[in-house]
Amino acid sequence: YYVIESLKDDGWISYGELPFDPETDSDSLALMDWLADNAESDYMAFDKTAHYYTTVSSEEEIRAELERLRKAEFLSEAQAQAVDVTCVRKLFASPLGRRILSADKRRREFKFSLLCPAEKFFPDGEGESVLLQGVIDCMITERGEITVIDYKTDRVRGEALRERARSYEKQLGAYAYAVERMTGLPVRECVLYFLHAGMEIKLPRSAD
Repeated sequence: YYVIESLKDDGWISYGELPFDPETDSDSLALMDWLADNAESDYMAFDKTAHYYTTVSSEEEIRAELERLRKAEFLSEAQAQAVDVTCVRKLFASPLGRRILSADKRRREFKFSLLCPAEKFFPDGEGESVLLQGVIDCMITERGEITVIDYKTDRVRGEALRERARSYEKQLGAYAYAVERMTGLPVRECVLYFLHAGMEIKLPRSAD
């Protein structure tokens, strides 16, 4: 329900009043069936014959979903073939993946543009402003706090992976600053997930 509400809030879909209370009725299939008949969108469609996953247990499930998206023309043949199914399965089998699936609210590919004081990012920027823009891969809300997640395809492992993670600290720090400014909610942590290594690294928050 929270995912559907976030899609509505972001303008991806629109629908009227739900015929049941989603806070007490946990039948997600009934919700999807109702949306298939009642939701309006220029970007997506709900199909009563589709499967909506709250868990991902096998690579076969992932391939089946990719094929469904290809047939529905949400993905091209090349895009579907480019997905590393093993990396996706490892992500959703990981502690981070389980957090994403069970979070109170999820947003993906969150685009933002925010005018900020330049001294926040540049030591000689006092009195100036800078336009901060970006796309956050994923952010989840748990108990009123946000976790910012960024996926990386770098093919590094071991100590080199941790060194590479440190190079992204400023990027994730800027994301966290923007999210707190825009949402009014605290960012609990920033997490990098290296897809090929199947490893998450939590980055320290710099002092504001």
